[in-house]
Amino acid sequence: MLFRSQHTMVRQPAKDKLPAYMSKGYKWEGGRFKEVGFEYIADAPAGTMASSAGDIARFLIAHLNDGEYHDARILKPETARRMREPLFRSDPKVDAMCYGFWEQHENGQRILQHGGATLVFFSLAAMIPDKKVGLFISCNTDTGGGQQTDVMTTFLKHYFPQPIQPQPKPAADFVKNGKRFEGEYASTRYSHTTYAKLVELFQTDKVSVNDDGTITVSTPAGAKRYVEVEPLVFQQLDGTRRIVFRADDKGNITHLFPAYAAAVAFERHDWYQRLDFQMALLAATTLLFASAIVFWPVLAFSMRGLTAPTIRRTRVSGLASLIGFLLSAACLAVFAGVLIGMQEPDEVAFGTPPMLKWVLAVPQVCVALTALALVFCLVAWKQRYWRFSGRLHYTLVVLAGAGFCWFTYYWNLLHFGPVSV
Repeated sequence: MLFRSQHTMVRQPAKDKLPAYMSKGYKWEGGRFKEVGFEYIADAPAGTMASSAGDIARFLIAHLNDGEYHDARILKPETARRMREPLFRSDPKVDAMCYGFWEQHENGQRILQHGGATLVFFSLAAMIPDKKVGLFISCNTDTGGGQQTDVMTTFLKHYFPQPIQPQPKPAADFVKNGKRFEGEYASTRYSHTTYAKLVELFQTDKVSVNDDGTITVSTPAGAKRYVEVEPLVFQQLDGTRRIVFRADDKGNITHLFPAYAAAVAFERHDWYQRLDFQMALLAATTLLFASAIVFWPVLAFSMRGLTAPTIRRTRVSGLASLIGFLLSAACLAVFAGVLIGMQEPDEVAFGTPPMLKWVLAVPQVCVALTALALVFCLVAWKQRYWRFSGRLHYTLVVLAGAGFCWFTYYWNLLHFGPVSV
């Protein structure tokens, strides 16, 4: 018998050549599931294979038999065994990455698995080589995230039960010494060189120390409590999972590793990388730009033809106001344009959407306008343009421009040169 894949594609076909038996994907909207089209993956070959549960089951059976399915061999025995060996660990106390598989220890079993997700499909293929057991779980809705883990955990508890372990007790002095673990941690799985780095804003974990000597790790999916069971190693309360921290030579915590997720690592944020600082900076700059956009034209209109000894206005001061106004408008345009352009993650995944291409050229203009506004700000203070409150407001707008330019640089929105599509 030949090992033949009946319902597996490793290339993404055109929309008019999709197999009739393809499963649909569904998104929950307006109180019902709405069908969505075939999801194309940009970063091929990762994620581009589409397969059926039957074909994945045959693949798992072949692996559990060291590369053989019935009378057909797809791998040499030594190759299949090598694929199940550890290849990399983020830390000696966490599970390993193998050759195409992620290692995980749960309920006393060594599990090898590989999972993946798109926007509406969530799948997990897992096997326990020592027990000759394989399991494949897949969901085709945007609400299916996490269900694979729940099914896997329930499966293990039923077929490989473990005695209930006593809950670990926190050390008496942990509250005093545990503050070094507190902070914000961001996943390393994001684009470090493109504007897609903005994804990092939505995949941060926060660690806080509780009064009872435990820590709480808050994630976008929820919060769980842990207790330290050995230096830098924490056990989940009411659960079996562990997390491991890494410290530098001075004892400062630098990383967090979920011991059960070999492909995931988190870096600790410095103060300027923290979500609360980034959001506060964005809110403050946006408010100042909006105040300039609204307040300056109203003030100029209301004071037409008026003179006062405490107010000095010249053509240069008028030009300074115009530059500050244009700076505010340009920065607000970038903010609004990015918000709108990022609404379609599929388009962003395949490159820069046409609208974003133009939006990402504006930060260069913001830098030039900020430099000009800074020069006019110094002139305004030297020549005593406007009232003191007016000069102060102008200075704050210039500082907001500098802060916004740094924001666009940090998130890879600022490019000196054409933006590629």
